[in-house]
Amino acid sequence: MHGALGLLIAGSASAAAHAQTVSDRVTELSFTAELRHDGNALRSAGVVTEQGVAESDERLRVGTSLVLARPFGRNSVSIDGFLGYDFYRRNSRLNRERIALSGDAEIDAGFCQLSLLPKFNRQQSDLYDLAVFDLPGIDSVRNTEMTQVYRGELRCGNPVGIRPLVYYERSYGNNSNPIRKISNYHGETFGGGLSYTNPVLGRFDLSVERENMHYTNRPTSFGLTGFQLDQVRLAASRDIGAVLTADGSIAYSHLKPENSGVSGFNGLSWSLGLTFVPITDLRLRANLMQDLQPDLGNSALYSRNREWHLAATYQLGARTSATVGVSRSDRVYRGASALYGPLLSSDRLDQISGRLDFAASRRLSFGVEVGHEHRNANGTFYDYHNTYVALNGRFTLGTS
Repeated sequence: MHGALGLLIAGSASAAAHAQTVSDRVTELSFTAELRHDGNALRSAGVVTEQGVAESDERLRVGTSLVLARPFGRNSVSIDGFLGYDFYRRNSRLNRERIALSGDAEIDAGFCQLSLLPKFNRQQSDLYDLAVFDLPGIDSVRNTEMTQVYRGELRCGNPVGIRPLVYYERSYGNNSNPIRKISNYHGETFGGGLSYTNPVLGRFDLSVERENMHYTNRPTSFGLTGFQLDQVRLAASRDIGAVLTADGSIAYSHLKPENSGVSGFNGLSWSLGLTFVPITDLRLRANLMQDLQPDLGNSALYSRNREWHLAATYQLGARTSATVGVSRSDRVYRGASALYGPLLSSDRLDQISGRLDFAASRRLSFGVEVGHEHRNANGTFYDYHNTYVALNGRFTLGTS
């Protein structure tokens, strides 16, 4: 899946998976294939001027996904993973493995509950995310990125009511392109607060946290070696009957750079997800967010990201559904420089897409998606238009 549509569907699936209880037992193995044509596959005017580099291209993505959940008494373990490969017809130097894995282990330790939440991702960087370096042709965007997050949460007390909460997280981001290794990072987050759970009102977490982010390969003379981010955060989730589901968070964020010369950030960060089912055959999904992130694809200190996504899915029949989606993403790169190529300091990406899905049987499904995206960045070097069409199929073996 791609663009606004893919992000919304993935967000809904993630929320549903997180809502599983320890009584759920799931085994689902799926084989997927997607053939996609992009009118502007490289998403940069600066790359396609080189000989031997094709602007339009077709990509075949094949893969296997596994969803596994097992209860062990009052404990549970769940795994959600994908292993696949991308094949480009013309720009074959972008061929790359695609690996994604996340887990959730819920361990009952008497009066306390421990959650272990690892995530791993490895793939060719999305070309939209990359500032172009001064290298010949495709080498300016050829890069395998790998991100890792390891998080642990501990709550003590009765499952219903107020409980103290503490958590710790380590994160890593790495690039394979030797020049891009200057943006490799290592982060550490620790925090604590109070968690409140009520069967009627929902679940709420109020916490104070600190994140220390370091770019491990940047010399001190570079001046953008890391930052400290302090946040006071309120997170909540609730099912409001069968019609509306809501989850989100709001935080006051204070970001302080390690070195002078780059502006920090003081203000609100937020995320909000809403699922609305006004009638049986119609499902509406909205996601809005603003956050602060380290940046693997640029030489900036951090990026301020602001996004919104809207999608509507209508069940046309027993086996057919249609989905339309729109989205906008605004990013500002603090401390960005033109050290290796044209400066990318801000951009806006608008996307619109439509998708038709058909379930041939309980195990076999097909889909077709069309969409258009347009980026407007500072200057014109990174501006682009892209229209795409994608055909996909999925065969699933599973029990639950």
